[in-house]
Formats: sequence, structure tokens, C-alpha cells
Amino acid sequence: MLAPGAEEYAVPAQILQGLKEIGDYLGLQHVVDERHLVLSWISREGLPAKRLGGRWCAEVNELEAWWVSRRAAGAADSLSKPRGQS
Repeated sequence: MLAPGAEEYAVPAQILQGLKEIGDYLGLQHVVDERHLVLSWISREGLPAKRLGGRWCAEVNELEAWWVSRRAAGAADSLSKPRGQS
């Protein structure tokens, strides 16, 4: 709870721009066709990304939640965690 008179500021979401940046964040730097894999995950696995101005973009917090849900379902046992998670 905020003190009376204190203003609440929303922290802006970190946005990844482009399939390569999304793939790199997910730890796919060494995948031969990382862009194709990211597109496949968008269409088949529900990876939360949107096209904005002709470019794929994704919010880091949405990717984190998606990744956790995949791990919980056991769908990505052979893949490493995305960068930034310990």
C-alpha cells in the first residue's frame, strides 16, 4: 500500500524486438534456424509474441510466464532455461 499522496508508477515492460532477439533471450543462440523455431513456437506452442509494425515483439514477463508453464507441463525438458533466470 502506498502512503497518502504517493503516486504509483507502472514499471514499463521490457520488450524484445525481432525473432532473433526473442530466440536469443530463450537461449536459442546455437540453434541453426532459431527464427524458424521461434515462429513455430508462436504458431504451435502459443509463445506470446505479436507483430507490431511488421516486426515480431514480445514482453519479457509474458515470455517468462510462458516458459514456466511449458516447464511445468514437461514440454521443454530438453531445453535450457531462458537467459536471466537462475
